[in-house]
Amino acid sequence: MPNKKTMELMWDVDKNFQTSGKNFNDVNCKDTFDAHWVCFFENRGCSFVKSPKQVYQAIYHGSPICNFCNEIPFEKSIAFSSPENVNYYWDYNKNELHNIFPEYLKSQSNVRIFVRCEKHKWEAQRSCADLNYHIPCPYCSKRMASPEYNLKVCFPDIANELHPKHNSVLILPFSTCIVEWWCKYCRGYYEKAVGLRTSQGHGCPLHKSAHQSSKTEGIILLVLNKLLGGFSKIKFKTVRWSNGRRIEIDIFNSKLKVALEYDGYPHKRNSIMISDQKKNEILHSFDEISVLIRIREEGLPPLKYNNNQFEIICAKHDQTYLFLIPAIQRVLQLIKDLNLISVQVYSDIYLISILEEIFPQVYSNAVFVLEKNSFTVSAPGLLGHLDDNNLNPSLVSRGSNHIFNVSCPNCKYKFPENQSSAKNLIRSKGRCPKCMFYVEDIQDKESLPKRKYSKISYKKSLEANEPEISKFYSSKNTRLPNQISHKGSTFLYIWNCPYCLKDYESNNRNQVNNGCKCIHCYKKAIDFEDTQINLTNR
Repeated sequence: MPNKKTMELMWDVDKNFQTSGKNFNDVNCKDTFDAHWVCFFENRGCSFVKSPKQVYQAIYHGSPICNFCNEIPFEKSIAFSSPENVNYYWDYNKNELHNIFPEYLKSQSNVRIFVRCEKHKWEAQRSCADLNYHIPCPYCSKRMASPEYNLKVCFPDIANELHPKHNSVLILPFSTCIVEWWCKYCRGYYEKAVGLRTSQGHGCPLHKSAHQSSKTEGIILLVLNKLLGGFSKIKFKTVRWSNGRRIEIDIFNSKLKVALEYDGYPHKRNSIMISDQKKNEILHSFDEISVLIRIREEGLPPLKYNNNQFEIICAKHDQTYLFLIPAIQRVLQLIKDLNLISVQVYSDIYLISILEEIFPQVYSNAVFVLEKNSFTVSAPGLLGHLDDNNLNPSLVSRGSNHIFNVSCPNCKYKFPENQSSAKNLIRSKGRCPKCMFYVEDIQDKESLPKRKYSKISYKKSLEANEPEISKFYSSKNTRLPNQISHKGSTFLYIWNCPYCLKDYESNNRNQVNNGCKCIHCYKKAIDFEDTQINLTNR
């Protein structure tokens, strides 16, 4: 019987003779006593204990015989798929006590394993699949504050404004928790989410009433307060959007009941245009607003207005902000014509002098883009993505919706608008949607682009599905053939031609479809062995 011969090969003669005094000839396939066996799967030589009946049934049904390694191929193990995570986080001492080894455990298994991080003195239990796909340590993955990653280390200036009852060392830099902050202007505390302060540059609602990303709105606000007074940004509690959020007005005077909205270049998008039109309809019947004035850049889509709503068209944005002078003059004239208040006539020269007076405040009082919050300082590694015909990035906040002209430095792909804003560019680390290259450290100006890879299971890899093609996959590539997909990818890899011995670039999809055809000699590499055999037989 072939099953009996297999059992005889696995029989551990020495151990069984010492424990039970039996030889294999004394055993039949129905015995239920514990016996010692040696695993010959991939020549591992594991020693395990099973009854002869259990071993015979496992061989008969084709199931794993060894209950130590479970006959799992190394290519499917967690040690093969995530060697770095295993090396850094696997707790060998505790797992060995439960006979759990990374070489014998499937990478996608839900078996609970012991993990630890020596750097942060952290340990816990996680599923094996979690270790395969994620970094288990919450400190290394930046899900919890650590000595090297916290609010005090990343944003020391902002941490100094935190209320004394909070410990900045224990707070994540981009946390959503709402805490108290000190305002040096009103000498009091205000509440704001940590992430809004660090990523968006928000501050005191009284002294940072203009949008951090909209310098234009802030200038209009400061000029009107200089001339008339009583203007601020506001969120109404009694009027809301359909999703329940409060409606925000850029510039509002509660005494005059005048609301002003400034619509710049981003308002040409269809989604924002629809939102602007809905706001017009909602505010039309709102009692606290008697007049709504929209200052819109030329070239924006037209909106519909009601009888108490007015539109002022201004020139396109420029860094001198002189394009605002005619718009402010029309706002003052409109307030005067509606008999809301007696307004003095101001010359353009006087308004320009006010702008010159305001500009020092723009860069000194934290209402606008500070140098430390600018795109240039926050993401110098992404400056290579910006084309020449762009606004100076030092004048753009890191949390701004300002749209740059962005091209991938690797493949020269032109980024779409929804991925070209300063905020989205920093969030994605400049990742190109075409070639998937990104900047790993955006704060390092010399950081080179690096490709982002998605994890591929072994059964979907090129090596598993196309072993003949993977033979000609060059070792010069940064990825192994068991780490790339066997179809669908358009990324260029290096291939070796066995005929002309030259290297060439092509994506794996084309290589699979055309039989690894060389772009130099136009010969198919998969036919190389047959060609050599035919030449030998001649």
